[in-house]
Amino acid sequence: MQHINNIDTGSNLRLIRNDLLFSVYYKFRNSITCIRLLDDRHTINFNSQQINILNSLTQFKKLTKLELHNKNDINLTPFYILENCPNLEHLVFFSYHDSICESAMQHILDNDRRINLSFISSLAHLDLYLPYLSATYTRCLIDYFPNQLTNLNITISIQNIFGWIDIVGMELALRLMEKVGSIDKTYIGFVRRDENFIQVHNGNNMTKYFKLLNSFRGARQTHCTAHFKDTGGKMRYLGNSFRYNSLGGLFVTYALYRSDFHGSIIADISVPDKAISIIGLEIFDVLEFNLSSLYDDDVYRVLNYSLSNCPRLLSLNVMWDLLGGLHSSLSFGHKDGQIYFDQANHDINFLQMDHIRPTKNIFDFVTTHLRNIEIVSLKAKDWSWVYNKHVIDLTGFKKLKSFIYISTHIRFTKEDKFVLIKYTNGTEERRILEYGKTRGMGGLSFTVLCDTSVSLDIREEEIEN
Repeated sequence: MQHINNIDTGSNLRLIRNDLLFSVYYKFRNSITCIRLLDDRHTINFNSQQINILNSLTQFKKLTKLELHNKNDINLTPFYILENCPNLEHLVFFSYHDSICESAMQHILDNDRRINLSFISSLAHLDLYLPYLSATYTRCLIDYFPNQLTNLNITISIQNIFGWIDIVGMELALRLMEKVGSIDKTYIGFVRRDENFIQVHNGNNMTKYFKLLNSFRGARQTHCTAHFKDTGGKMRYLGNSFRYNSLGGLFVTYALYRSDFHGSIIADISVPDKAISIIGLEIFDVLEFNLSSLYDDDVYRVLNYSLSNCPRLLSLNVMWDLLGGLHSSLSFGHKDGQIYFDQANHDINFLQMDHIRPTKNIFDFVTTHLRNIEIVSLKAKDWSWVYNKHVIDLTGFKKLKSFIYISTHIRFTKEDKFVLIKYTNGTEERRILEYGKTRGMGGLSFTVLCDTSVSLDIREEEIEN
């Protein structure tokens, strides 16, 4: 019992009395290596003595990981903790204060405590969770990051990224992004939309974002995945983030505001001014969109935007909301679901469309720009009323090997339909769509035009209402 080094506190520290937990930690301070603590008080009573929690951390000689949720001390900074725990290898620091006392951060800058902090050579992993990031805090992070960090996570929970730029200035913001981006495994994210943020309707938000991305990316020539999210939707997770690790490359998220669209058409998205941002969408290999709404006829606009601005694009996924809790989506990539970053655009051979009408303009665009599609997959919720006498012409896909059509229907709604298949050699075939037991030929759902060499998989799926 005298050599306990870790205590399992479960997933919710709020369910544990902090004074009792720290009393146990303190009892085994000579052997404890990991502490998780909700700091909601300054002192505890231990053997009839008042113990200052933060000051007592210097007595934990073998402590290598500390997770501290700071709800009590507005002046507490991670730099103070590092000075008191010089053997830490991993620090997780949560601050729940709407504002960090500027005097505490300014004191660090004014007194140049670099000499003290330079002895912290063991820290390799730092996680910071802050509601806001002031100019003073930003300067401290730039000047006093331990140089040996290999893993860094900075999450700003309330402040909008553009509000942060306005406060600290672009020059200071770029310096922090460069510093954060230099770490082997790194992340910085402004994860919530600030409702008080006033949008500037001149399209320069994206330019600012890509200017930061250029600084974060540095000289790395690595593959990049981007996720664009429409802030007008119902998604709870909104914001802008930058992530890098050597295995996954760059992964970035960008929150689309109304100022990023041309007029009222949600599919017409602006692009950054590369005279200022230096880089643009051409660095993206994988692109994902979450849009609040989109008309089928506008899908080709997003396709055009993506393929025109991302010449090295290997995978695209566009998703938007429908009524009834459904989502529409269009995606293309490689048929085995993998992304091969060392292969060129011609290896895109799979197209999937869920709950989208396969209009002629979409198919014409895809067959013109993606000439090696081998598999086309369509999925729809009972489209007989839409597709009656509609023709799906697959003859433009010159390398097509397989066509998959899945017609979904709500449970207990039974209506037999059939699909008419017309082959290029002049023959025809009917494929019955069955909701259980077939009662007859039913009504025409749609017609498919294709070559006889194309494998056809046409079937029904039942879904909950």
